[in-house]
Amino acid sequence: MERLEITSVPLEQMQSASEYDIVFVVDNSSSMHKKVTHPKVQERWQELTEDLSLVADLAGALDEDGFEIHPLHGQGARKLKTRAQVQQVMRHIKLKHGTQLCTRIRHVLAKRTATPGKKILLFIATDGEPKEESTEDGMVVNPYITFEHLLRDLSAQGVHMSVLLCTDNERVAQFYKGVDRRVARCDVTDDYVTEKATVDAEALARGQNPPPPFTPGDRIAKMLLGPILDTWDTLNEPEAPPPYAPVIHG
Repeated sequence: MERLEITSVPLEQMQSASEYDIVFVVDNSSSMHKKVTHPKVQERWQELTEDLSLVADLAGALDEDGFEIHPLHGQGARKLKTRAQVQQVMRHIKLKHGTQLCTRIRHVLAKRTATPGKKILLFIATDGEPKEESTEDGMVVNPYITFEHLLRDLSAQGVHMSVLLCTDNERVAQFYKGVDRRVARCDVTDDYVTEKATVDAEALARGQNPPPPFTPGDRIAKMLLGPILDTWDTLNEPEAPPPYAPVIHG
């Protein structure tokens, strides 16, 4: 944890993540080619790869079975334990069109074999809003309500969910952050600069001046622990949740 510059996580909190099978569903739509402002990389896909490499440094030691990465389009990979394995998998994933999140999440969770005695910690990394999907009888349903209902159902089944935002689009970010506030066992994390600014602002609003340190390593810890522990989930949230009001674009 020292190498990742994680400043404020008790060891017993971090070890709680070892009770979960870690599963990533990553958005490999073509918009992930868009440019980003980042000291090490140029595109959203590269930024996501860097984030997952940092998660691998931590999660690889916590989940002895290794973790999984499943793109929206294409084959997934299992039993990953190192950043080198993560980077190799991400290099071979092709970027394509579409953000059919719900269909892919259902498929991934239905096909996997549960580990006895372990819950699921599901990571959803995306830069877009959910897209329209058809039901089995051909009806087109509201994608925003469908996505939120899916996460509510998964939460009721004991699945914990961590959404990683790969966009600076405020409308998209506000949709997912609203879901975060309304769905139990769900947390949303932004890029480091945005996340730190939000965490610092909420700390100041709670009377913590100066705000506690929040390093890039702390952000990775939040991605893992936010869906599990309320103290991490609420770091970037105001006191009261917003009303149920999915974003609907006509």
